[in-house]
Amino acid sequence: MEFWLGLLMTVLAAFANGNFTLPMKGARKWRWENFWALYSLVAFCLVPGFLALLTIPDLIKVYSSVPGWQIAKPMLFGAGWGVSQVLLGISVARVGMALTFAIVIGLSAVLGTLIPLVSRESGTLLSVKGALVIGGMGIMLAGIYLCAKAGRRREGVLAAKPSRAPVGGYRKAVAVTVAAGILTPMLNYALAFGGPIVKRAVEQGASPGNATYAVWVVTLLGGLPINLGYAVYLLNRNRTWAAFSARTYDWAAAVLMGILWMGSIALYGVATTHLGPSGAAIGWGLFSIFVILAANLSGLVTGEWRGVGAGPLGNLATGLGLLTVASAVLAMGNHC
Repeated sequence: MEFWLGLLMTVLAAFANGNFTLPMKGARKWRWENFWALYSLVAFCLVPGFLALLTIPDLIKVYSSVPGWQIAKPMLFGAGWGVSQVLLGISVARVGMALTFAIVIGLSAVLGTLIPLVSRESGTLLSVKGALVIGGMGIMLAGIYLCAKAGRRREGVLAAKPSRAPVGGYRKAVAVTVAAGILTPMLNYALAFGGPIVKRAVEQGASPGNATYAVWVVTLLGGLPINLGYAVYLLNRNRTWAAFSARTYDWAAAVLMGILWMGSIALYGVATTHLGPSGAAIGWGLFSIFVILAANLSGLVTGEWRGVGAGPLGNLATGLGLLTVASAVLAMGNHC
């Protein structure tokens, strides 16, 4: 029963994460950087701080009673993850969403699952559990590839004049994308290796699920300066500060984005405590799969795939089917 509760939480968290940018589609006067600046403050500072203060008794004492390097570790992971978000935005502009999607999500899911699993449960890969996890990862990568192929074919159909970057520049852009994929799972490393903070929060009276909020506070504070700094850079470069003075729906949309994203991460953290000993490892693979499913299904509902033809839709359907199978295989591995 505990596992199924964790799985349900993971699905709900992924649905919120895969759709947190939807409010930005109704943008009226703001540019991307306006949204990202306010979103970063809400998602990486205000909401996690509020949740931690609300649910963890004497939060300051939790941090003061943990060695400084145990605080620095998740904060540094958060900074690495923050860099990945900037690189992700650059990658989408340079190589397109489809290829960025495949590389970043693929690397993130594999590294974010296997590294915590191997480091915390040595010998796992030689067991039945390890075989199922590796098999699930393989099926997942095949599904991601087909979803990315569908996305690339969709871009080709919808774009009047597809851009073609020079070979040298394209290779550099792909290298940036790979770097984003390597750094993205650092968000999960912070949780997987933030055990001492969680343990201390539980000792202070927090529930195991709520105790994960103490890790998110320091992790996301590590990522805040980079995300906010990049948004400020764009605000200065594009001279879009004035948009903040407008009375517009965009204020509410950016706040909602922050609540959806941080809500998804908070719920994922709680879910890992119900998924068993390997929750922070296998949970990341499941979370990644469900994020992809949620984002693509929402794209279908909102008409993003309308008029692209049977070929891309066939690739998408097959890819989503493989991701569903992969989630089942990973769930079986978690039970072993």
